[in-house]
Amino acid sequence: MVAWAIDTFGPFKSPGTDEIFPALLQKAKDLLIGPLVRIFRASIACKYIALEWRTAKVVFFSKAGRVQHVTVKDFRPISLTSFILKTLENVYHALAPPMHKTFEDRWNESLRLGLPEEVKEELMIKYPTPENCTFLDPPKLNKEIDTALTEACKSRDARIASKHEKLQVCLGGLSKILSIALSQNQN
Repeated sequence: MVAWAIDTFGPFKSPGTDEIFPALLQKAKDLLIGPLVRIFRASIACKYIALEWRTAKVVFFSKAGRVQHVTVKDFRPISLTSFILKTLENVYHALAPPMHKTFEDRWNESLRLGLPEEVKEELMIKYPTPENCTFLDPPKLNKEIDTALTEACKSRDARIASKHEKLQVCLGGLSKILSIALSQNQN
């Protein structure tokens, strides 16, 4: 995937502040892919973009058809960023394409506002754990251990179990949808 992303660039496109042309990445691709993959994975896992990648070189080009180049409006700014960052962006966008607009609107609203309690309870009933996947059920706390735990630990365990139950419902709903789609596909 990284090799593909590097190959998508024109070899002599203008570089960012790091002065690394795509041709350099393309010619040294075999040596760079391993380290770049590790750097990209760490960057995504840590949700961090290196400072060097965040800086851009801004170049101004005169707009076509302008007789005089006197005002700011006579020029068009171009931001030149690192091709290493552009490689990461291409890989990320290839692995995480945008979702359908219908889902985006509904999910953004649900995530922003949360679901009403009655809807949550309805979903818990509507999408139970599939009978052949009982390992999805959240683990139950042993009574002997429960008596030895502090209230803070019990509260933490209850929050984790609640999240686990929500995840279980999501997986139950997805498995139901996929099972229907697969059975229709086989017919």
